[in-house]
Amino acid sequence: MVRKPDVFLFDEPLSNLDAKLRVSMRMRITRLHQQLQDTGSPATMVYVTHDQVEAMTMGDRVCILNKGHIMQVDTPMNVYHNPKNRFVAEFIGSPAMNMLTGKVSKSGSNIGIDFGGKLLELPKERQARAELWTDKKVHVGIRPEYITVRLEKGPNTLSAEVEAIEELGSEVYVHLNVLGCQVICKQSDREQVPSVGSRCHIELLMGKCHLFDDSTENNIFYS
Repeated sequence: MVRKPDVFLFDEPLSNLDAKLRVSMRMRITRLHQQLQDTGSPATMVYVTHDQVEAMTMGDRVCILNKGHIMQVDTPMNVYHNPKNRFVAEFIGSPAMNMLTGKVSKSGSNIGIDFGGKLLELPKERQARAELWTDKKVHVGIRPEYITVRLEKGPNTLSAEVEAIEELGSEVYVHLNVLGCQVICKQSDREQVPSVGSRCHIELLMGKCHLFDDSTENNIFYS
């Protein structure tokens, strides 16, 4: 920094620090980057990390690599909310994006996902695109915060079994078995948290679901 280089290269600089110190150093590096920008100095930083929290909180743009291949280059929020493919979807986010297997099906004029005989309808704005995959197998990705645990069965719910519960103070992670798949729900309403080993139901916010082609693993809604 004293020599005023054009580009700063960081190769996992915080990997050997304890959790508390990593948080502090993330903020220090972020503030330093802003200070360099404010003074008009070159402030390009290439930061290599396996820690997605560092990538999400520090990066202006994130490049995700898989075995030397670029999977997606975008802003952190676009990578999180609009992953290009299944690898990006499962790599970014903690807990990771849940994956369920289903089939795109048509019922009358409505398009939805058939989960073992239970059809969950997609929002109207997504049906036209999904219709191109009618009768095809897809992987349905959804973030833990877009799943709600219900004690009662509803028209848009799937049956689940509670396998574990993690208490994190302000929220609860409910680990579920849904159609043979492991699913994590981020729950804030403790009154709706069932006991371990019990049966319950989950409601998916279908407007937040991503559909990944079974063969290419690309997000069919990506744009």
